Amino acid sequence: AAVADELNAVGFNPQFMPAFYRALTRSGTVFIGSESGMDLFPASLRERWGVAAFASQAISRGQRIVAILGCCYSTARTDFGASEIRLLSAIGSQAAVALENAHLMEEARAADRAKAEFVATVSHELRTPLNVILGYTDLLRDGAFDQAGSDRADALGRIRQQSMQLLDLIQAMLDVNRLDSGGLRLTVEEFQAAGLLRDLRINLPASWCHDGVRLDWPAADGAIQLRTDRHKLEMVLRNLIHNALKYTDSGSVTVTVEQPRPGVA
Repeated sequence: AAVADELNAVGFNPQFMPAFYRALTRSGTVFIGSESGMDLFPASLRERWGVAAFASQAISRGQRIVAILGCCYSTARTDFGASEIRLLSAIGSQAAVALENAHLMEEARAADRAKAEFVATVSHELRTPLNVILGYTDLLRDGAFDQAGSDRADALGRIRQQSMQLLDLIQAMLDVNRLDSGGLRLTVEEFQAAGLLRDLRINLPASWCHDGVRLDWPAADGAIQLRTDRHKLEMVLRNLIHNALKYTDSGSVTVTVEQPRPGVA
């Protein structure tokens, strides 16, 4: 067990045993016996571990060595037989397959976790505007607002605002599916940055803002023009603003646009 712990600590990395690592990289298998390869393995370690001969097989993933299979012998050997070489190589190949499968399983689990988190987040984000829409709709149905009053107009405005937010969320989910299938297209156009920020500000849900955090919108230079997909850029900026407000406990969040200085990409 002590030898195994030391072997794990050594790690057979290029910095510790460069000659051994180079030989293993070239052939995939290194044999150290009484007549060959003794210079590849530190003599001090061989003496402390009582190793007279050593056989190693690289376990690779693609072109990268991810592990080393080693067999140590306490008695001197001049060579290793063909059957031993085949057995060591076969074990190394099976170990490589096992490691690859374990890696794929971990990737699958990570994908499942990401999917579960995505579904949970989307479910929460969808419920928020839906609850607002249902609440104001019930109030309107019960006659809580004057037919010609400003409160009724404000309620209808909030319903429309939350409906647009709901539509954006659904569109974002559809875009994710299109992105996975390679079917997401861009609608490139030229527009003023000031107009984009103005629309963002008007349509920003009031529920995103909370006490202790100020949202600043300095006036944008009307001469600044952008050329991209306006709708997708607006979605990206909405998400950034939402996250900034969500994770800022105090102070301010500033949304501004500036013309890049000459020579700055």
